[in-house]
Amino acid sequence: MFTALIPVKEFQFAKQRLSGVLRPKERRELAAAMLIDTLEMVSQVPSVNNIVVVTADPGARKLAIEHCADVFEETGANGLNDALDQAAARLGAEGVPAIMVLPTDIVLAEADDLVTLSNAHLLLGTDMTIVAAGFDFGTNCLLVTPPSAIPFCFGELSSIRHFEAAKLRGYKANIVRVPNLDRDIDRISDLRFLCKSAPSRHSWRYLVRNQALERILAPCAAVPENI
Repeated sequence: MFTALIPVKEFQFAKQRLSGVLRPKERRELAAAMLIDTLEMVSQVPSVNNIVVVTADPGARKLAIEHCADVFEETGANGLNDALDQAAARLGAEGVPAIMVLPTDIVLAEADDLVTLSNAHLLLGTDMTIVAAGFDFGTNCLLVTPPSAIPFCFGELSSIRHFEAAKLRGYKANIVRVPNLDRDIDRISDLRFLCKSAPSRHSWRYLVRNQALERILAPCAAVPENI
């Protein structure tokens, strides 16, 4: 069984690369909607028996509690990776055998994707299963046995860094690509893909309610995506 760890950046700092098409308030509210999507999706995975949201954001904390998730408070100035290290160490000390770390912006993922992934991880006896992001080879999901096997280093190219850290410590690791998990919502093109592909998601419905779809899909919304 897994404990799911969901790191959540403070909403006011979320999705700044989408500033070319979404206003600050919209980015904050989209981040909250994506957290709800993730909490609801992960709660449907039978191999996940607990969910922990790692955050310093009061709104994220409130949503986590409303969805029956635990909260690990991110404190200090060292960021989410350090908070994840602390949370994983605590879970390991409590006897949790394995964790599933996933961000909130893989909103195209289905519970069945995580079921397949977790079953493969357990059946193959892998210590670490790393789902690489399609664009920047970040990490879009990370299954780890035991929880504190490696220090976390989420960000660009982190799938490679996680793999190398596991290898250095003698753990068996695999990097895999999963179609519904390899796209995170970081660029305007990702946001457009969400608008066209995920009408059942809270995040999609938020964009509809906020009358943002037309603006996002308009050709003039195209701006440099590496900002």
